[in-house]
Amino acid sequence: MTWKVTDLPIVAKSALCLYLITFIGRVNAQSFQFADTHPVNNPDSLEQWLGQHQALSEDRLKNLISLERTYTWNMKSKAGTYFPEIKRYAVIQKNAMAKAAYDYLLAYKYFDEEKESKTALYANQALNEFISLTDKSGQLHAYSLLVLIKSNEFGLKVSSTNKPSLFYLDKMEGLLAETKDGHDFLMVQLTYTRYHYGQNGYNGNALQKTVETAIQRINQNPAYGYARYRFNRLKALSYYLLGQHEKSYNLNKQILAQLRPDQFAELALTKYNLAIECYLLKRTEEGIRLCQESIKLQSKYTPEGYTKLAATYSKYRALLQQKGDYVAAELLSDSIGIINNYILVAKNDKKLLELEA
Repeated sequence: MTWKVTDLPIVAKSALCLYLITFIGRVNAQSFQFADTHPVNNPDSLEQWLGQHQALSEDRLKNLISLERTYTWNMKSKAGTYFPEIKRYAVIQKNAMAKAAYDYLLAYKYFDEEKESKTALYANQALNEFISLTDKSGQLHAYSLLVLIKSNEFGLKVSSTNKPSLFYLDKMEGLLAETKDGHDFLMVQLTYTRYHYGQNGYNGNALQKTVETAIQRINQNPAYGYARYRFNRLKALSYYLLGQHEKSYNLNKQILAQLRPDQFAELALTKYNLAIECYLLKRTEEGIRLCQESIKLQSKYTPEGYTKLAATYSKYRALLQQKGDYVAAELLSDSIGIINNYILVAKNDKKLLELEA
């Protein structure tokens, strides 16, 4: 026999309705802030927890967001894994925090894929949603993305003026003064590193100073360990900008030794950075091997645009020329040309979409 709600006595129906309202309220209520979903040092433990706790709950939503935020720091090839579920919380459960966090995380993924227009769209959307929630940490993170898109990973400006970036950085500083949160502090420092490097790659001293400030904070609290990879990588970059290539090489070697086998994007980038230093230090054979390994790794995950792959092939060709193997270097020209065509098509598609919007 199947029981229906209509079969229950009035008192029982009232109790059941009250329970359902209470349960839904728990899921929908904004009883946690974006700051409560900070990145973690051990994503494996969160992944395991999610596997063991499948039921709809506030804790599950918090851990989903926390895990995706962790991926933005040091496991980029996994970013987006839990987007569909976070979106379900946002749409079906009408959870405002889930919606704001989803838009922020989606904006960050578009940023990593070099899609500036979509990054700006969703970052602004997230910003407005976090403002509605009066969530200061969320606002700070959304402002960060609006600074990050003003330059690319090669230190080149994509904006003719620094005024918007300085405005957003000032907003972030004001919000940080209110939250006094260590994770927010690290995001502010990370944003400053991109701003300094984005001055056409010339501000190595300012970049290094910011990185040292962040690393000092990381050393003070084990909970910030998730950020060590990013800031160590940026410290190596500051050495490169200051012409300290042996230091950059040695630090990148240390970083490489600490990465996990499943950190495909981070391994590929670190090997590419090492190959650059090998070229400058005339460690040609090692540089060639590193380029080959980086290219292979980049095939294991969806490429973030094609510019990094093109840069790796270009460095590979330069190292072959340095070795004196001009035939092999010339053979790579076709591959580089094909990739550059992909980049051109992607840029033209983006311009067309912007015109249609």
